[in-house]
Order: sequence, then structure tokens, then C-alpha cells
Amino acid sequence: MPAVSAPAKVLVTGATGYIAAHVVHAYLAAGFSVIGTVRSAPRGDYLVNLFNAEFPGKFEYALVSDIEAAGALDDLARQVDVIAHTASPVNQPAGDFDPQVLIGPALNGTKNVLKSAAVQGSKVKRVVITGSVVSVFRSAPPGYAFTERDWNDEAVGLVESQGKSAPGVLKYIASKVLAERAAWAFLEETTPKPKFDIVHVLPSYVYGPIISDVKKVDELPFSFARLYEYLAFPEKTASIPPGSFVDVRDVGRIHVDASTRQDVAGRRLIAASPVPLTVQDFYDAYYNLPESLRAKLPFNVPRGTPGSGDAERGELLRFSDESQKTLGWELRTFEETVRDSLQGLVDRHIL
Repeated sequence: MPAVSAPAKVLVTGATGYIAAHVVHAYLAAGFSVIGTVRSAPRGDYLVNLFNAEFPGKFEYALVSDIEAAGALDDLARQVDVIAHTASPVNQPAGDFDPQVLIGPALNGTKNVLKSAAVQGSKVKRVVITGSVVSVFRSAPPGYAFTERDWNDEAVGLVESQGKSAPGVLKYIASKVLAERAAWAFLEETTPKPKFDIVHVLPSYVYGPIISDVKKVDELPFSFARLYEYLAFPEKTASIPPGSFVDVRDVGRIHVDASTRQDVAGRRLIAASPVPLTVQDFYDAYYNLPESLRAKLPFNVPRGTPGSGDAERGELLRFSDESQKTLGWELRTFEETVRDSLQGLVDRHIL
């Protein structure tokens, strides 16, 4: 399918989310107009005020209380050229719970978006779906570099065998794998064949400044909260491998590339630093902050062994840089991301 260019119109599902708000901003900055789905008018109004200051008249919202409801997106699909599906369940109930609590909404939401695009979206040329690198990340030999061709079917099998007793994180991973598999299957199996193609954007842990409506620490987005925890609770996180990261602003930009470039049609784009992080990287990034910023932060971060992160990386699992080579531009550095993340928390009076 041909790629789309500005000033086309984009539908972004779940627009109030941490990543989604940056996806909206990236599309607006690239010259697109955007409709964002929200569950409540106050949260939609927040986004209108946020974006209209910079892009007057280019953003509007639509109330969609249940993205899984049949036909919920039909009218919106008729109005747009691209759909960016970012909405997906993240919150997990405490204790044992039925895996379908996460798997059902992830699958049904994705299928519903694609059905509306196929049946009603006569103008839709591309659907960009925000997935996760957990769809590719699985058990592997030391030092293995995961690519777009890897699949974490291992997690799905474990959830199928363990059911309610499977760890919550494993159920979440299975939901992402199954939702992505369902999207590719939809494209192959639907008759007549849909007029659009699909690109999946697969971020790792996402850090970077918050622009969504977050007012206090206990409202921090799931992924961003890890950055906070490594600095706020070093005694609890010192032994937890951080994995890879990506700046939320880069995730937004990748969604725009995924919509406008023909050479990525049908691809899974891994949005993750090819070099995995160590706990020492968090400590080093903190002490590389401007002293004026550190003075405003309520953290007591150990110094560890400065500069030892490279030695610790050794045989850690990592991601191939093939997606970054395709995109042709550099992701933000961890130091820049940490600085802007923490400065944003101070500026918003969250810290």
C-alpha cells in the first residue's frame, strides 16, 4: 500500500496514555491532524488544551467508552487515512487471575480496530499498532540479539499450561504476543483483502518526559515508573536487570515513520536501545545530571562503581539494531532521556 503523507488525518486510540500523547504530538509536529479516542471529556479537554497551544485546530477527541464494543470505531475509521492503535490493557489485578483479563481486551481491541478499518475505513491506507518487545524477547543463549523475526511463543505456552497461577507479567506478555499474532492473521485471512497494510512498533521500557495528565508519583506510567524506582529505591532494585530502553519522544517519531514510509510496510520495528542497560547506568546518568537539577530531587542514589556498566553488560541479551538502521536516525541517549524525564517531573511539581 502507498504510504501516507501530511496533511492527512490520523486516528490515535487511547490518546490519553503516556506513549499515546507523544504519538499524537509527533503526528501533529509532522503536519498531520489527529483525532484521539478518550474515555472521558475532562481527559479529552486536557489534550485539547495541551496540543492547541502549539497546533491550533489540529487535534480533536472522540469519546469511546469501550473500544471492544462492536462498531465503536466505525464512524471514526471513515474519517481518517491512518489509524495508530496504542490502546492496550496494562494494569493487572492482584493475586491469581484469569489470563483472559488481559488477553481478551488486547485481542478484542486490536481486532475491533482492524474490523472497522477494513469495513468502514475506505480511506485508511495503514494501521500502525503499538506492541511491545516482549513479543520477541524470550529465553535465548547469552549475548543473543533479538530481531524482528523472533517471537515469544514461549510465554504463550507457559500461560496456557499454568493458567491463573502464571505470573501476572507472563500473562501480560502473552496478551501482547497473541494480539500481534491476531493482527497479522487478520490481514492474511480477511476476504476481501483489506486495502491497508500494518506496521507494528515494538518498544522496550519507555522513559522520557511526561506530557499526559499525571499529577503525582503514584500516577506515573507503568514503564516510566521503573526509572523512578531505580533512583528512588536503589536498595530494592540493585539486583533487577533493567533491560533496554527507548525515549518516548523517539517512539512517537517512529510511529510517524511507520505511517509515512513505504519501505517499512508490513514490518515489525523494534524500538529499543541495542545496548542493554545495567543498574550502574542509572547511577552514572544520575550523577551526570546538572547539579542544579540534582539539588531538586529527593533521591539518595549510590555511586556504585562509575563507568563499570560496559564490563557488566557482557553476555546480556540485547536487540538487533536492524530497525534503527532501517529508520536511519539515532535514538536519544540514556543520559539525555534521564535528564529530561527528571526535569519534567520537577517542572510538573510531581517531585
